[in-house]
Amino acid sequence: MLDYDDSGFRRDGAPHRIISGAVHYFRIHPDLWDDRLRRLRAMGANTVDTYVPWNFHELPSGEKDFTGWRDLGRFLRLARANDLDVILRPGPYICAEWEFGGFPARLLTVDGLRLRCAEPAYLAEVDGWFDAVVPEFLPLLASRGGPVVAVQIENEYGSYGNDAAYLAHLHEGLVARGVDCLLFTADGAEDTMQQGGGIPGLLATATFGSRAAERFEVLRRHQPKGPLTAMEFWIGWFDHLGAPHHVRDAEESARALDDLLATGASVNLYMAHGGTNFGFWAGANHTGAHPYDAGHEPDVTSYDYDAPIGEAGELTEKFHAFREVIGKYVPLPDVELPQPPPRIAPQRLDGPTGAGPGYSAPSTPSPTRSAGPRRSRWSGSVSRSA
Repeated sequence: MLDYDDSGFRRDGAPHRIISGAVHYFRIHPDLWDDRLRRLRAMGANTVDTYVPWNFHELPSGEKDFTGWRDLGRFLRLARANDLDVILRPGPYICAEWEFGGFPARLLTVDGLRLRCAEPAYLAEVDGWFDAVVPEFLPLLASRGGPVVAVQIENEYGSYGNDAAYLAHLHEGLVARGVDCLLFTADGAEDTMQQGGGIPGLLATATFGSRAAERFEVLRRHQPKGPLTAMEFWIGWFDHLGAPHHVRDAEESARALDDLLATGASVNLYMAHGGTNFGFWAGANHTGAHPYDAGHEPDVTSYDYDAPIGEAGELTEKFHAFREVIGKYVPLPDVELPQPPPRIAPQRLDGPTGAGPGYSAPSTPSPTRSAGPRRSRWSGSVSRSA
């Protein structure tokens, strides 16, 4: 069991420091889950962090699916097999540069429903999600011998709002469903964000990417005692379509990590392995003040994030630099570093368009116009005609 006192974290009663890395099962083919977790452990991490996207598990029919690629329980059991604790972040909102922040698109069709607040229709939807997801990880809580040592409530809510009744509903809902592990919040290292997203009596953590001592001073103003934790330490960044690929120098990143760990704090590297936004799951940002303003910034398919474990599983220069820093503060596992993952040989498709012989493009129907939004037949969502 993971707990804490005024001096820091304690695991099974002994002093403990969390060295975690974010690895999202929904961004990795399930055949590679074990491989990526093994690489995370080899870097020196003792914990893996993952979100649980509501919309990934809810099918268009409304049924909740936890099989195959969506088998959350299998991912958690593989973490345990790789000697990793788990920090779980089940939303309901996750951000994560994921489509609609993890919300099912159908929520947009419910008249009067307002997201991320104590509005009854929204809370009823959240309760339905918790009713589905909590039983999937409840048997895997640390109190029942499983790897899940902590669960996050909402996600950086202080960047969005300050509805204390909403946060209380989430807290009480998890506890009422049997979640008896460490519960916490994560918010930006600014006073307004910590004020808006914190829950009295629960551990508060911070999200940032540099200047750790300065950021922790902000956290201490809102949590004078207890462990200091960077629940998201951004060691890279995501990419927008048409924009340059973000990179962060490995040596500079390692120095920033060293500075953080030198404070005695715990850390979750975001991301340790980024993976891929398969299908149409990539999210987007918007810089406009209104939905139809200019400023839509879609994210690309790759979620490499310039992470220490590359999108294809390669151990990067950043991996080795981080491993050396981590080894200064916690014992490294006595394991051989994993070999480079196998690669499929490049192949060429012949044809005038590169699409292969005999291929002809399907005809494109003429555009139609309508006076307003139309309901999609396959999902109940609302579409907008040209």
